[in-house]
Amino acid sequence: MSATFDASAATLRRVQDFVLQHLHEEDLTPTRIAEANHISLRYLHMLFQRSDMTVSGWVLDRRLGACKQALTDPAYNRQRISEIAFRWGFNSTSHFCRAFKEKYGAAPGDVRRTAGTS
Repeated sequence: MSATFDASAATLRRVQDFVLQHLHEEDLTPTRIAEANHISLRYLHMLFQRSDMTVSGWVLDRRLGACKQALTDPAYNRQRISEIAFRWGFNSTSHFCRAFKEKYGAAPGDVRRTAGTS
């Protein structure tokens, strides 16, 4: 049993690494992730189920984290919020803003302003 779990844990790590390398790509779908990692879509979903998260949810979470980091980084001050969102694979500013606010409890612009004053 533990050998099976270790193999799936290793596969999950490999898949997560792939996602992180391709996070900026808009077409990063579960189907594409499964194909690139030579596993079935069903197995991909099963891997993420163990960590109580969906594949899409995990991708979204990592994208939001990357955007939040960029919004609080002075190096990105000249980039518009929409540019940061698109850079990390979002294709809709309104979807990005809604998801961001839902996760962090504040709008992207507010997070940027707060980071700029601290």
